[in-house]
Amino acid sequence: MRSSETLSSKLNCFSGWWTRVVQLVLLVGSLSLGLGCQSEGPSSERAKPSIDARQAEGSRPLVFVSNSFLREAVNAIAGTRVELLYLLPPNLDPTTWKPTTDDLEKMQRARLLVLNGAEFEPWVAGVALPSSRMLRTANAFMDQWIKTEAVVHSHGPGGEHSHAGVASTTWLDFELAKLQANSIRERLEQLVPEAADDFKKGCDEFNAQLSELDQQMRLLATKLGTRPLLVSHPFHEYWAKRYGLNLRAVHWDPTNAPGAEGTDELQRALKDFPAELFLWESKPSEVNVELLSEKGIKSVVFGPAANLGENESWLEAMRRNMRGLEQAIE
Repeated sequence: MRSSETLSSKLNCFSGWWTRVVQLVLLVGSLSLGLGCQSEGPSSERAKPSIDARQAEGSRPLVFVSNSFLREAVNAIAGTRVELLYLLPPNLDPTTWKPTTDDLEKMQRARLLVLNGAEFEPWVAGVALPSSRMLRTANAFMDQWIKTEAVVHSHGPGGEHSHAGVASTTWLDFELAKLQANSIRERLEQLVPEAADDFKKGCDEFNAQLSELDQQMRLLATKLGTRPLLVSHPFHEYWAKRYGLNLRAVHWDPTNAPGAEGTDELQRALKDFPAELFLWESKPSEVNVELLSEKGIKSVVFGPAANLGENESWLEAMRRNMRGLEQAIE
């Protein structure tokens, strides 16, 4: 009997020990399963992006601009919040520029492509870039675009080109330039919403400077009145319309002598348009200045500043334009 009790006691002891072992195994398995699930959760190291990915997410967005006015506007509005991409070579008419394969690869990386629109960038039609990233700033006032007649001519290294279709130097109307700046601000706010207050402040300051230019130009236009003004390039349409100026284009290249055809064009214009001022898009050669001077016509540089050097200011270029013109009529 005692032997039977001893065996039963041993069996009970073994059963209790085995139960504890099973419980321990189940506990370890449960902990392992919990840790395994935790490693897949959002707070785990596996779910976190790599250091490179986090750096990329926090880096400044790349923004391409197609002319000097847009470059200055984006820089004034966004400052260091974005990285600017400006690809135009020096001394080239932006309307004749065509991006290289390398240029296009850089542009593909841009988060935003800030364009003028109004047919200023004819190259856009021939490239494969995401239209969703393009901002055509002049689209904000398409109803105010100016239609132009076909005129084919040559200016500098860009070769022959035509100005038929739509006048594109919209920013020479400083009121329209403000609308373009506002379009840029709105799109940048979508791109970097946390910087909206900074963008608004920058845009307001830039537009205040445009308003100053507008007021100065209105005063200058009052002094000019209906005085005939010849221009070397048909890019003053918006400027002339806004400020009521009396302009006519004579297609002379600033750097090259006009030749017989250009001289004849000038002679025809002077018959019914007795201008005493000739406005150049860029600094003219001494030969051209002398040719005009012989006819009693003074040369003045008043250009759109569409492709300035890296350290040149579009705003200052506009102020310089107006100072030169004002000095010429004093």
